[in-house]
Amino acid sequence: MKYGKIILVCIAILLIISTFAGCAASKEVDFEESSVTIGENSSDYEGVEIEIVNAHYEEGLKLDIKWSNNTEHLVTYGEWFVIEKETDGQWIRCQANKMDFPEIAYVLVSDSHATRTYDISEYYKISQAGKYRLCTECYIQQGDEKSTPCILSAEFELELV
Repeated sequence: MKYGKIILVCIAILLIISTFAGCAASKEVDFEESSVTIGENSSDYEGVEIEIVNAHYEEGLKLDIKWSNNTEHLVTYGEWFVIEKETDGQWIRCQANKMDFPEIAYVLVSDSHATRTYDISEYYKISQAGKYRLCTECYIQQGDEKSTPCILSAEFELELV
């Protein structure tokens, strides 16, 4: 019985390691020779969305994200994001190099847009081709006291050369 638990723990550890290995490997990526295809977007609050408008390579992968607030409310968002990779039909969060995002709040007034550049390579080492998505959050201010959280994502596919 004792060995059975040890084997199950070892299998669980291997599964976790293989999951995160899908986002990073030891191979260095030449992003100049790679291509990014922009995919679908999603939001769990109607009228608030993000969209990848450009992918570029300046010392690593950077995504220009357009934030849109097509509501009557103020929207507050920050620098925080995570990267997920689609593996066997499921989205798996990639292992971050660091998670110390600046604590900055940006405000979008109603019916407005803003574009921010997200430095993917600063926080994540992506070294495998595949389908990824940037996930982030914002808060919709609905009155003086109440705010509603919103989760958003923007997909992209990376081809490595």
